[in-house]
Formats: sequence, structure tokens, C-alpha cells
Amino acid sequence: MARKALIILGSSETALGVVRNAYNNNLKPVVFDSVSGIATKSAKTRVLLQQGRTWPEVLELLVELGQEGSNYLVATSDDWLRFIVQHRTKLDRAYKFIFHPDNDVLITCLQKQRFSMWCREHGLSIPKFYTREELGQLLTHSDNFPILIRPTETLHDGTKHNIPKAIEVHDSRALQYWLGRYDDEQLEPFVCESLLGKDLTQYSVALARASEKMISIVSRKIRPSSEYCEVGSYVELCRNKEVERLAQKVFELLNYYGIGEVEILHSGETGINYLIEINARPWTQYSLSIASGNDFLQFMLDPDTYDVSSEIKQGKYWLDFGYDLSVCFSRDKAMVRMGKVGLFDYVVSILRANVFMSYEISDMRPFWFSCKEKAKALFGIRT
Repeated sequence: MARKALIILGSSETALGVVRNAYNNNLKPVVFDSVSGIATKSAKTRVLLQQGRTWPEVLELLVELGQEGSNYLVATSDDWLRFIVQHRTKLDRAYKFIFHPDNDVLITCLQKQRFSMWCREHGLSIPKFYTREELGQLLTHSDNFPILIRPTETLHDGTKHNIPKAIEVHDSRALQYWLGRYDDEQLEPFVCESLLGKDLTQYSVALARASEKMISIVSRKIRPSSEYCEVGSYVELCRNKEVERLAQKVFELLNYYGIGEVEILHSGETGINYLIEINARPWTQYSLSIASGNDFLQFMLDPDTYDVSSEIKQGKYWLDFGYDLSVCFSRDKAMVRMGKVGLFDYVVSILRANVFMSYEISDMRPFWFSCKEKAKALFGIRT
């Protein structure tokens, strides 16, 4: 019988993890994107780059790749999720499964304000947030500061807008400045209380849900610390039943179908677990799920017979070495140089790492590509 194809929208580190997972499940991975990323270097995938095509042409090709309901589709970035939302009817008809929830759930996860409103309605703990109508309170009551301002829709491509992923502001003058910047960029701001600088632990709960069954793992972000508001460079698989149950409850309340990640901040001062956001797709540390003995794609393909007996909950440490080097020693972060991480602790953590962003002995081209790109970025090396 011919192998089914998994069309993977995106070519990032996340897509690379999905490529390898699909290949090991006897699927034919196809990386489909408008740019060439690390996933396009894998020997385990077919690559289709869409430079020069119009969006209607891209949609037409994706429909053809579905082969009238024979193949599968997954997005690995929020931009591609928005594309799915826009063209859901045609794509649903074209593919056997799209490994994402329905459009109402996707839109709730993609828009921070809508997600926060949903959490408030269901009595879930979130940082206090302000609607457009409530922003006037901030301008007249200084005790509401500091606050955090982020785009209400996540921006993964920093070249599109000259706006930081998140900015903490401490007074009304700074708030007015940043609201003006958002207006200039034609972006909608999401404004909430800032938890930065407090005793926080950042957790990520990765889940897959189908047929009212669910598998999940919990990881703790070790570096960079939460005040940097950046993706993890060093992440530890860990046990935390309370955090895991909260993420599972969210998926059940949403009636979520597919693969996703729930980000949760635990406050050591209050003991509260704050829901931050849901990434309604595979996430950067996707390979950590495989290392934990959980095969998310295998589960989605056959949840009724999936065996969880081999799963583990701790003892795995995921590392993106090049990015982590920047986190610890670069001018703008410098966690080691600034004393936030001891040099001895840093060395021990590197030696402990046993799951890697790009390294895989059977698929080395992405690793060498990553080394080359990180060397160029860190040291200005021309290759």
C-alpha cells in the first residue's frame, strides 16, 4: 500500500521535528513553505518552496497535494494556521485529517485578547488584562503599573514590524508612546499586568487530543529566564501533575482536536498557575515529545490503540546549543556573564543535555546547516 503523505506547512526547527516524526511513522513528509529553513535540509523530506506563487496558486497546489482526502496536513507556524483558518472549507475537503482544531478554537488560540476573555469566562487564572476601553484606567492610575504590551497576534517574523515581542512599561508616558508605535504599525496591542521580576517558573505542557483521548508531557524552561520573554534554549522534561491537569482541563473545555502546547507561569509567591497562551500546533521543542516516549503523530493517527506504557516524565534535557550560547554569553542577554547562571552550572547543564534541536545521527545535514548559520550570526563568519 502506498505511503500516505504529511504536508508540513513551514520549514523551521519545529517543522524539522515533525519531519523526523512523520518519517519514523512511515509517512512521506513534504515541507511546504515560501522560504528555505532548516527543515528543508533534511534528507527525510520532499521540499516544495513557493516563491513567486500567488496565494490562490498556493491554495490550489495544497488542495492537489491532499489527493482527495488521502493525505494529512499540519501547520508549524501561526502564519500558516491563519492560512488554514482562511481556507478551511477547501482544505478540509482535500485532506483526510488536518491535525488542528476547528476554526473557532484556532482563532481563540491565535488572538491573545480573545483567549484571555475565554479564560475569564471559564474562571481560569490569567494575568489581569485591559481592553481598549479600559486602557484609560492605566493612564490615570499609576498603581496599575508595570504592565506588559504584546501584539494581540503573535509576530514570528521580526522583519514585518519594528515591534518587540513583549515590552514592559512602568508609567503612563511610556504606555502612550508604545500605543502610538502600535498605531503606526497598524497592530492591535494586548495589554496585561506584568509578572516579570517575580518568582516565576515557566512551564510548557505539550498535548495531543483525539477521540476524547489525550497524551501530554510537561517541561520546564530553564533558559532564558521568564523576563526575557523568549523561546526556550534549554528545557527540562519534568513532573508537575497540577500544571499538567490544568492544561488538560483547558483542552477539554475547548474540545480541542490535534497537537498543541499550553504555556503556564507558576508564581512562587502566590502559588497560582497563570495560563499565558496556547500554541495550536507543534512547538519548537517538538523532539522532546519523541524522547519522552510519546509519539504524537502516531497517537493522532490511531488514538484507540496507542500504547502509553513506554512514556517517561523526566530525565530529558533539550538544548539548542547555538541559541543557548547566545543566551548565556551575548551582550544583550549574557546570563552567565551577568551572574544569573554560574559558569559551573552552565557547563554541567550542557553535559547533561540529551535531546537536541537539530542533531540526529541519521539526518546530519540540518545539524551542519545550523552550525554554519549560528557561526555566521555569532562571529560574523562568511561561508
